[in-house]
Parts: sequence; structure tokens; C-alpha cells
Amino acid sequence: MPLSGTLANFGIAEAFQLIGKQEMSGVLHVARKGEQIDVTFSRGNIVRVDAVTRGERDRLGMMLVRAGLVTAEQLADALDVQARTLQRLGDLLVIKELIREEDLQQMVQLQMSEAVWKLFGWRRGTYTFEDLSVVASDPGFAPVPAERAREEALRQVGEWPKIRAVITSGEMTFVPLRFAEVGAPGAEVPPAVRAERRCFELAEAGRAVREIVDLSRLGEYATCSILADLVRRGRLAPGTPVRKQKLGPLVRALREWAGAAVANLGMALLVAGAVLGLAYLHEALAAAARASDAPFADAALQHLAGETERARIASALAVHRLEQGSFPASLADLLAEGLLSARDLHYPFAGPWTYQREGEGYLLLPPVE
Repeated sequence: MPLSGTLANFGIAEAFQLIGKQEMSGVLHVARKGEQIDVTFSRGNIVRVDAVTRGERDRLGMMLVRAGLVTAEQLADALDVQARTLQRLGDLLVIKELIREEDLQQMVQLQMSEAVWKLFGWRRGTYTFEDLSVVASDPGFAPVPAERAREEALRQVGEWPKIRAVITSGEMTFVPLRFAEVGAPGAEVPPAVRAERRCFELAEAGRAVREIVDLSRLGEYATCSILADLVRRGRLAPGTPVRKQKLGPLVRALREWAGAAVANLGMALLVAGAVLGLAYLHEALAAAARASDAPFADAALQHLAGETERARIASALAVHRLEQGSFPASLADLLAEGLLSARDLHYPFAGPWTYQREGEGYLLLPPVE
């Protein structure tokens, strides 16, 4: 049966209810402001969720890194293999024995559950249901009845304001006070108590809520609900919020890793000694030029600064590739992502850097002056 319209007139909850009761099979496409989430149903059960315009934080590989299951370097290597073989990222990580199959399935389930939770927060947008015959589900995702998903999502949406009254931001931190052990020593600990204990242990001084959510592998709602309860019961006290950064910890770590990888290239090795020895001198002499956006007058310092800037740009390109799956069409694409500033497009020269994407690689050259 045809099903399409706007969320303002017919919300996600109503759509899930109709699909569940009618035991419909197909794909529900929901979109708003450049975002799209596709939910696949088989006889009224959710069998797959795809965030078509998934951002960096929502990508499976990045979720695995933030959860501490793989390193940024391991993810980069797996993505390189994936680009050549077109294998599923999760399968590659399991084959390489970098992650256990059960941990991968847990993260796939979490990724899709978080996408559904996000979807129920949308109040504006459009939806279209595509009637299809669905015979298979994602092997890492256990089918969920649409009605059950609807009821759980509505319950979470209803409780979220109370949680937000305690957990005020993703940058909030805590001071651990006490944690009372439950049950006799050696006794089996209920899952709810294990989850609570895990969140308490992760809420070490100085660690932000956003990072605790990533490491807990419980999802944003469950983690914040537990943290709020621990605060109310006097087991955690609110700490000083961490300073909000434009780039998240993972992106900064990937930038540092990518920069280090570039520094290992032959050209960078030739200037490594000079860079280390003249770093402070270079920054002092370059300060005025950077502030005024003017090129270096000294050719030797300009060359040295150029090699440092080349590594900076290469680092940004590597991070973009990890996030988007390919190198950008132009350096200007990196400005909106906060990976480069406008000055980086030409510094330390008067003219712009020459950049060109070539197949799976790129060409990056200073201007001819």
C-alpha cells in the first residue's frame, strides 16, 4: 500500500505502528535537511537500518575506534583493504582478528538502534515507504518488531527531558564518590548492575559524557540514564565540563596519526632533523607572517614552513578519506569540516597550493613562484 507524506502530518511513531500492524515488508525512507535514514522491514519486523547520510560519529569504523575496540591505525589499514577488495569492513576486522565477532555484532546492533532512536527525535521531514519483498536481514542485527521499537523509542523520548535536566551536555564530567557493591562475592551479577558498574568505572575524573557513551557501548540514552541515576543517588557528583573543541578527540587523534604517517615519507625524513631543531625558531619568525597572512621573505624558512604545511594538509586529507571514503575534490572541501583554515590553502606562499585528485591518490604541489 502507498505510504508517503510529511512528518508534521504523520509522525514516525504512526508510520511504525501502521507497518507493524499490517506486517508490511519494504523500506521506509525518511529524510530531512540533507539527512536520510532508511529502515528495512520484513513482515513488520525491522531487519536493517541505514543512515544514508551518516556522519563521521555514526560510521561503524569510527564507532569501533571510539569504543576502544580498534585503533585509528588498524581502521585505516582495514579501509585500505576494503577499498581494494570491496569486502565488508566488519568482516575484514574479524578476519584480521582485530575484533571479536560478538563485539562486532554488538556494535552493529547499537549503530542501528541509535539510528532508530535518532529518527524518533525528528519532527520535520518527509517519508516514503517502498513496498518490497525482503527475504534476508543483516547478519549482525537481530530483527525487532516495529511495535516494540516504537514503544521503546517513545518511552525513551518521554524520559529524555528528565535525564537532560541532570546530564546537561556531552562535555559534562563527574567526580566519583562511591559505588556500593550488590550481591554476595562471586554471585552472578545482573545485566543492569553490570551496566551501572561499567558506567561508574568509566566516569573517572575529567572524562566527558560523550566519551563515556562511546566506551560504554550501551547507547546514548542508556548511558545517560544510568549516569543521571548515579548522580541522583549521590554516587557521582557533577564535575567541571571539559572545554568544547571544534574537532572531537577521535578526529584529532586521526589527524596526529595521519601527520605522523606523512612524516615518515622520504621527503619528510630529509627535513625531519631541521624541523625538530628549528621548530621554536620557525614559529617565532613565522608569527608575524601568519598573523598578517603574508608569505615568508626568507626562502629557506619558506621552504621549511612549506614542508611542515604540506604535512598539515596531507594529514587533513587523510582524515577526510577516513571519514568520507575518498579524497576530496578540492582543498576547499576541507574548510567546512574544520580540518583546514583559509590560510592553509596558500601558507606560506603568496599563491595557492596545487591540489588534484588522481584515481585513489592525489597530487599536492606548492605554487611556482
